[in-house]
Amino acid sequence: MKNISILIPYRSDKGPRDVIFNWVKDFYNRLLPEAEICVGCCNTNLFSRSQAVNNAARKATGDIFIIADAGIVYDPELINEAINLLDNHAWIVPYSDIQYITEDSTKKLLNTEVIWPIKLELELNPVSAYIGNITGGLVIIPRKHFESINGFDQRFLGWGGEDDAFALSVNTICGHFKRLDRSIYHLWHPPVKTTGNPHYEMNYSLYTRYAHASNNPEIMRQLILEKKQ
Repeated sequence: MKNISILIPYRSDKGPRDVIFNWVKDFYNRLLPEAEICVGCCNTNLFSRSQAVNNAARKATGDIFIIADAGIVYDPELINEAINLLDNHAWIVPYSDIQYITEDSTKKLLNTEVIWPIKLELELNPVSAYIGNITGGLVIIPRKHFESINGFDQRFLGWGGEDDAFALSVNTICGHFKRLDRSIYHLWHPPVKTTGNPHYEMNYSLYTRYAHASNNPEIMRQLILEKKQ
Protein backbone atom coordinates (compact mmCIF):
# COMPACT_ATOMS: atom_id res chain seq x y z
CA MET A 1 0.00 0.00 0.00
CA LYS A 2 1.29 3.44 -0.93
CA ASN A 3 2.20 6.04 1.69
CA ILE A 4 -1.20 7.12 3.01
CA SER A 5 -2.43 9.29 5.86
CA ILE A 6 -5.94 8.96 7.28
CA LEU A 7 -7.27 12.38 8.33
CA ILE A 8 -10.01 12.14 10.94
CA PRO A 9 -11.74 15.30 12.20
CA TYR A 10 -12.88 14.76 15.77
CA ARG A 11 -14.00 16.38 19.00
CA SER A 12 -14.47 14.29 22.14
CA ASP A 13 -17.86 14.19 23.82
CA LYS A 14 -16.56 12.26 26.86
CA GLY A 15 -19.33 9.78 26.08
CA PRO A 16 -20.79 7.58 23.31
CA ARG A 17 -18.88 9.20 20.46
CA ASP A 18 -15.60 8.39 22.20
CA VAL A 19 -16.64 4.74 22.52
CA ILE A 20 -17.36 4.64 18.78
CA PHE A 21 -14.15 6.44 17.91
CA ASN A 22 -12.06 4.02 19.95
CA TRP A 23 -13.64 1.12 18.04
CA VAL A 24 -12.99 2.86 14.72
CA LYS A 25 -9.35 3.51 15.64
CA ASP A 26 -9.04 -0.20 16.42
CA PHE A 27 -10.55 -0.86 12.98
CA TYR A 28 -7.73 1.10 11.34
CA ASN A 29 -4.99 -0.35 13.53
CA ARG A 30 -6.07 -3.90 12.74
CA LEU A 31 -7.18 -3.66 9.13
CA LEU A 32 -5.05 -0.82 7.72
CA PRO A 33 -1.98 -1.10 9.96
CA GLU A 34 0.39 0.58 7.51
CA ALA A 35 -1.68 3.75 7.33
CA GLU A 36 -0.76 6.84 9.35
CA ILE A 37 -3.70 7.98 11.51
CA CYS A 38 -3.89 11.76 11.99
CA VAL A 39 -6.67 13.04 14.25
CA GLY A 40 -7.50 16.71 13.92
CA CYS A 41 -9.26 18.86 16.51
CA CYS A 42 -10.52 22.44 16.41
CA ASN A 43 -10.53 25.36 18.83
CA THR A 44 -13.89 26.88 17.86
CA ASN A 45 -16.98 26.80 20.08
CA LEU A 46 -19.04 25.22 17.33
CA PHE A 47 -17.29 22.20 15.84
CA SER A 48 -15.38 23.24 12.73
CA ARG A 49 -14.91 20.17 10.59
CA SER A 50 -12.86 22.28 8.17
CA GLN A 51 -10.38 23.35 10.82
CA ALA A 52 -10.18 19.83 12.22
CA VAL A 53 -9.39 18.30 8.81
CA ASN A 54 -6.79 20.97 8.09
CA ASN A 55 -5.16 20.40 11.48
CA ALA A 56 -5.03 16.67 10.78
CA ALA A 57 -3.43 17.38 7.40
CA ARG A 58 -0.68 19.42 9.07
CA LYS A 59 0.32 16.30 11.03
CA ALA A 60 0.29 14.05 7.99
CA THR A 61 3.37 12.79 6.15
CA GLY A 62 1.62 10.70 3.48
CA ASP A 63 1.33 11.46 -0.23
CA ILE A 64 -2.27 10.27 -0.31
CA PHE A 65 -4.95 11.50 2.08
CA ILE A 66 -7.97 9.51 3.18
CA ILE A 67 -10.38 11.99 4.75
CA ALA A 68 -12.71 9.95 6.93
CA ASP A 69 -15.39 10.85 9.44
CA ALA A 70 -14.88 9.30 12.87
CA GLY A 71 -17.95 7.05 12.70
CA ILE A 72 -17.37 5.50 9.27
CA VAL A 73 -16.10 1.98 8.50
CA TYR A 74 -15.82 0.11 5.22
CA ASP A 75 -14.23 -2.80 3.39
CA PRO A 76 -10.46 -2.12 3.64
CA GLU A 77 -9.99 -3.40 0.07
CA LEU A 78 -11.92 -0.35 -1.05
CA ILE A 79 -8.83 1.76 -0.30
CA ASN A 80 -6.54 -0.17 -2.64
CA GLU A 81 -9.18 -0.04 -5.34
CA ALA A 82 -9.50 3.72 -4.96
CA ILE A 83 -5.76 4.40 -4.85
CA ASN A 84 -5.23 2.44 -8.07
CA LEU A 85 -7.73 4.73 -9.79
CA LEU A 86 -5.81 7.89 -8.87
CA ASP A 87 -3.60 7.37 -11.92
CA ASN A 88 -6.59 8.28 -14.09
CA HIS A 89 -8.80 10.35 -11.80
CA ALA A 90 -8.08 13.44 -9.70
CA TRP A 91 -9.77 12.12 -6.56
CA ILE A 92 -12.10 9.37 -5.47
CA VAL A 93 -15.42 9.24 -3.63
CA PRO A 94 -15.36 5.50 -2.93
CA TYR A 95 -19.05 4.82 -2.29
CA SER A 96 -22.46 5.03 -3.89
CA ASP A 97 -24.48 4.52 -0.73
CA ILE A 98 -24.18 5.05 3.01
CA GLN A 99 -25.49 2.24 5.19
CA TYR A 100 -26.60 3.79 8.47
CA ILE A 101 -26.32 1.21 11.25
CA THR A 102 -29.17 1.46 13.76
CA GLU A 103 -28.58 2.34 17.40
CA ASP A 104 -29.25 -1.22 18.57
CA SER A 105 -26.95 -2.79 15.97
CA THR A 106 -24.23 -0.23 16.71
CA LYS A 107 -24.29 -1.16 20.41
CA LYS A 108 -23.95 -4.83 19.50
CA LEU A 109 -21.15 -4.13 17.05
CA LEU A 110 -19.16 -2.15 19.61
CA ASN A 111 -19.13 -5.23 21.83
CA THR A 112 -17.50 -7.37 19.15
CA GLU A 113 -13.93 -7.72 17.98
CA VAL A 114 -13.01 -5.71 14.90
CA ILE A 115 -13.08 -7.99 11.86
CA TRP A 116 -14.00 -7.65 8.20
CA PRO A 117 -16.40 -8.64 6.87
CA ILE A 118 -18.59 -7.90 9.87
CA LYS A 119 -20.10 -11.13 11.15
CA LEU A 120 -23.14 -9.62 12.83
CA GLU A 121 -26.43 -9.31 11.00
CA LEU A 122 -26.86 -5.55 11.13
CA GLU A 123 -30.01 -3.47 10.89
CA LEU A 124 -29.28 -0.89 8.22
CA ASN A 125 -30.93 2.22 6.82
CA PRO A 126 -29.39 2.84 3.39
CA VAL A 127 -29.12 6.27 1.77
CA SER A 128 -28.08 6.72 -1.84
CA ALA A 129 -25.13 9.07 -2.32
CA TYR A 130 -26.61 10.13 -5.65
CA ILE A 131 -29.40 11.93 -3.81
CA GLY A 132 -27.86 15.33 -3.27
CA ASN A 133 -24.57 14.12 -4.79
CA ILE A 134 -23.09 13.36 -1.37
CA THR A 135 -19.28 13.51 -1.24
CA GLY A 136 -18.60 13.79 2.51
CA GLY A 137 -17.73 11.06 4.96
CA LEU A 138 -14.93 9.36 3.04
CA VAL A 139 -12.75 10.59 0.18
CA ILE A 140 -9.33 9.67 -1.20
CA ILE A 141 -7.27 12.52 -2.61
CA PRO A 142 -3.58 13.07 -3.40
CA ARG A 143 -1.91 15.42 -0.97
CA LYS A 144 -0.85 17.69 -3.85
CA HIS A 145 -4.49 18.28 -4.82
CA PHE A 146 -5.55 18.93 -1.22
CA GLU A 147 -2.78 21.50 -0.87
CA SER A 148 -3.47 23.07 -4.27
CA ILE A 149 -6.85 24.29 -3.00
CA ASN A 150 -5.55 25.19 0.48
CA GLY A 151 -7.53 22.40 2.12
CA PHE A 152 -10.95 23.05 3.61
CA ASP A 153 -12.38 26.54 4.04
CA GLN A 154 -12.34 27.29 7.77
CA ARG A 155 -14.88 30.07 7.39
CA PHE A 156 -17.55 27.37 7.53
CA LEU A 157 -18.60 27.09 11.18
CA GLY A 158 -20.82 24.39 12.56
CA TRP A 159 -22.13 21.68 10.23
CA GLY A 160 -23.01 22.37 6.62
CA GLY A 161 -21.45 23.47 3.36
CA GLU A 162 -17.80 22.59 3.86
CA ASP A 163 -17.90 19.26 2.01
CA ASP A 164 -19.75 20.72 -0.97
CA ALA A 165 -17.38 23.69 -1.17
CA PHE A 166 -14.39 21.34 -0.99
CA ALA A 167 -15.80 19.16 -3.77
CA LEU A 168 -16.51 22.14 -6.02
CA SER A 169 -12.98 23.44 -5.44
CA VAL A 170 -11.24 20.16 -6.26
CA ASN A 171 -13.47 19.44 -9.25
CA THR A 172 -12.76 22.87 -10.71
CA ILE A 173 -9.02 23.11 -10.04
CA CYS A 174 -7.83 19.48 -10.14
CA GLY A 175 -10.48 17.49 -12.01
CA HIS A 176 -13.74 15.72 -11.24
CA PHE A 177 -13.99 12.86 -8.79
CA LYS A 178 -14.65 9.23 -9.63
CA ARG A 179 -17.42 7.57 -7.62
CA LEU A 180 -17.21 3.85 -6.84
CA ASP A 181 -20.20 1.55 -6.64
CA ARG A 182 -19.50 0.47 -3.07
CA SER A 183 -20.99 0.89 0.40
CA ILE A 184 -19.67 2.56 3.53
CA TYR A 185 -21.12 2.04 7.00
CA HIS A 186 -22.02 4.76 9.48
CA LEU A 187 -22.19 3.82 13.15
CA TRP A 188 -25.04 5.37 15.11
CA HIS A 189 -24.29 8.21 17.51
CA PRO A 190 -26.46 10.83 19.21
CA PRO A 191 -27.54 13.24 16.47
CA VAL A 192 -25.93 16.63 16.06
CA LYS A 193 -28.30 19.57 16.30
CA THR A 194 -28.37 21.01 12.79
CA THR A 195 -30.97 23.71 13.37
CA GLY A 196 -30.25 26.98 15.09
CA ASN A 197 -26.68 27.33 13.83
CA PRO A 198 -26.04 31.10 14.18
CA HIS A 199 -23.65 30.87 11.22
CA TYR A 200 -26.15 29.23 8.87
CA GLU A 201 -26.71 32.28 6.67
CA MET A 202 -22.98 33.01 6.46
CA ASN A 203 -22.26 29.37 5.62
CA TYR A 204 -24.92 29.31 2.93
CA SER A 205 -23.73 32.59 1.43
CA LEU A 206 -20.17 31.26 1.30
CA TYR A 207 -21.33 28.01 -0.29
CA THR A 208 -23.22 29.90 -3.02
CA ARG A 209 -19.99 31.71 -3.92
CA TYR A 210 -18.34 28.33 -4.44
CA ALA A 211 -21.31 27.18 -6.51
CA HIS A 212 -21.04 30.25 -8.73
CA ALA A 213 -17.28 29.70 -9.13
CA SER A 214 -17.73 26.06 -10.10
CA ASN A 215 -16.06 25.18 -13.44
CA ASN A 216 -14.41 28.62 -13.56
CA PRO A 217 -10.79 28.09 -12.42
CA GLU A 218 -9.92 31.80 -12.38
CA ILE A 219 -12.77 32.78 -10.07
CA MET A 220 -12.31 29.65 -7.96
CA ARG A 221 -8.61 30.43 -7.42
CA GLN A 222 -9.53 33.90 -6.18
CA LEU A 223 -11.96 32.34 -3.72
CA ILE A 224 -9.37 29.80 -2.60
CA LEU A 225 -6.92 32.61 -1.82
CA GLU A 226 -9.42 34.01 0.69
CA LYS A 227 -9.32 30.87 2.83
CA LYS A 228 -8.11 31.29 6.39
CA GLN A 229 -5.61 28.66 7.48
